[in-house]
Amino acid sequence: MSVGHRMVLPFFAVFLSLFKLVFPASAADRAEVIALVQKSAPKYFLADPANKGLCGDIYEELKKRLSGQNIDLKINQHFTPIKRILETLKTGTNTLFCGASRDPEREKVFLFSSEPLYEVSNILVTHRQNSENPSSIEDLINSDATVGTYFGTGSSEFLKKAGVERINERFQSVAKGLQSVASGEIDYFFYHDLGLLYSLSRSNLSLRPVPTKFRSYNHWMMYSGKMAPDLQKKVDLEVSRMINEGVIEGIRKRYEPRQD
Repeated sequence: MSVGHRMVLPFFAVFLSLFKLVFPASAADRAEVIALVQKSAPKYFLADPANKGLCGDIYEELKKRLSGQNIDLKINQHFTPIKRILETLKTGTNTLFCGASRDPEREKVFLFSSEPLYEVSNILVTHRQNSENPSSIEDLINSDATVGTYFGTGSSEFLKKAGVERINERFQSVAKGLQSVASGEIDYFFYHDLGLLYSLSRSNLSLRPVPTKFRSYNHWMMYSGKMAPDLQKKVDLEVSRMINEGVIEGIRKRYEPRQD
């Protein structure tokens, strides 16, 4: 090799190193993951840039952490109904959703975070004039009360599988469900305490929570079953770090439901 060639090669290596420092990765080198958003307060808010909600804040922290690994987390700026979220996760590739319940049926289709994000409990909300306090699913089955549920959610599926027959599943927001309880259209609305107690704290409706916790369960980060294994592993590792470092617990405390 000539002297000229020996001089060019080190120069080229230095130039390439400097180029990588200035331009660490091209757009083609970066993976993109879509984070889906549900209309479910206080998990998600879109109107206030400073207040993203429990899962919205989790997304923002995860986005920062993944950026240094050449992964762009694109957070949807529109609400998507839960049924469409599940269908998107089922048919899409690089998509994820924060705040999902887990069951054997979903495990056949989706991937879940290695650890749960946080715990919630299913409760009922009823009219203040209703003095009944169902203490078990059997109480609901044996009563003539109508229970409203959030369409397509794990809470709704739980009631149906438990044998409750008088279910009104048409609701696609907690607010509509609570309004129907207040108007007397339905007797109870059934959902997790995170959403119900938050909505009650900001409502002037004549409603109250029933003290019974019918079940406690976890919410997880749910990934598309078609996400590339190496990409899913990288994303999930950061989610686990956020859990183990107490970051998600700190976020959860800002939205902790309080039952009066």
